Amino acid sequence: MYIIEFFKRIMRKSNIPVIIYLILNYFIIVGVIYVFDDYDLPLAFGIGLAVYVLSLAIALSPIGEWILRVQLGCKKLKRQEHIDYLYPLFNEVYEKARKLDPGLATDIQLYISEDESPNAFATGRKTICVTKGLLQVPPEQIKATLGHEFGHLSHKDTDLILVISVGNMIVNALILGIKFIIKMIHLFAYIIALILGDNSLLTTILMGLYHLLVMAIVGGLTWLWTKLGVLLVMKSSRGNEFEADEFSVRMGYANELCALLDNICGESPKGLFANLASSHPDKDDRIAKIQAMGASYRSNLGNLALATPSQEQVESVPNISLPQRQMPELCAKLKCLAGEYAGVEFPIDGNNTIIIGKDAKRAHVILSNRYISGTHCSIKYDRERDIFLVTDMSTNGTFLDNGSKLQKGVCSLFPTGTILVLGQGQDKFQLTVTTKD
Repeated sequence: MYIIEFFKRIMRKSNIPVIIYLILNYFIIVGVIYVFDDYDLPLAFGIGLAVYVLSLAIALSPIGEWILRVQLGCKKLKRQEHIDYLYPLFNEVYEKARKLDPGLATDIQLYISEDESPNAFATGRKTICVTKGLLQVPPEQIKATLGHEFGHLSHKDTDLILVISVGNMIVNALILGIKFIIKMIHLFAYIIALILGDNSLLTTILMGLYHLLVMAIVGGLTWLWTKLGVLLVMKSSRGNEFEADEFSVRMGYANELCALLDNICGESPKGLFANLASSHPDKDDRIAKIQAMGASYRSNLGNLALATPSQEQVESVPNISLPQRQMPELCAKLKCLAGEYAGVEFPIDGNNTIIIGKDAKRAHVILSNRYISGTHCSIKYDRERDIFLVTDMSTNGTFLDNGSKLQKGVCSLFPTGTILVLGQGQDKFQLTVTTKD
């Protein structure tokens, strides 16, 4: 049964920090009940356990999963282009995931959030949510991301997040209650002082200082508890991320997952739940482990990046003065391998810069793909060095065929034969050079 599998998972050695954290939450709840409700200690332990078990039962139910989806901004896919694009990718990965783990729920649903950073997360038993920012990466990398999230569902990591979030919710509610009680005591004492006519300045100052001291103590304990909780849960989270990576690798997405990790730059998490839910290991450690599993992915360390150009440099990369020497006359071309110009070759004459984009007034190769920017990228051929200079200027990115993303606004050098991928992988161009007859 699912509950048995869940407890088997939570009792694993890698989750000892989470268990410690949950026990601490439980003792905090018991302590608050014992101090403020004046129960006997055994009764306080019993009531605390009942409150915690009831809360966990709600968290692991469809109600808890729905509440968490609402809190995290998960919405059903509504736009037809999102449905047409994402569902085939989702269903393909879902089928592979079910072959690896037949115990996965048969009705896992895909949701989307408004977050513009490329990311995804899973929660509960039946929820995977992608961000709108993930739509900007190539489809194979989206599959790799989904494979990773199915790995979390397979390993029951998402239920651990639910359990942790419930513990946080209970303790935070208790802390809020304590602060409210302190404020009410302070207000009541002030009113009594007014009634008894003791409204001296000294009394008011002492009452205010006492109130600030108590609130500072409560705030300090809350801060310590939060820091300790984050440290303990992050320890387990790191191991879980490696396992989810392995699940995606076993489905055949090793190289794509490495490329995704190299390309995306996550923002620092904010708030307690964000820290608990997004505690990921260093990306180089993750890529190294995936490479150790057999991934052939290697980043393009040889692609030298120049200084960020000005707007004028973006439109036209400056000429490079080198000594003249006898060279065969070469013809640089931009060959379309896939897309609306498949098979067409565009010459790159002399020192001219060719621009790919949607804007007919500024671009030389005009594409209608909705993921193409007005001026998407510029390409220039340096005949003296037999090298291409490519600058990405787009919103959705310019990629290499191995999934690596060009840094926006930076002029990068590429050799003949390099393949550029644009517009969610629909348009592909190869940088070629031939000798003129």
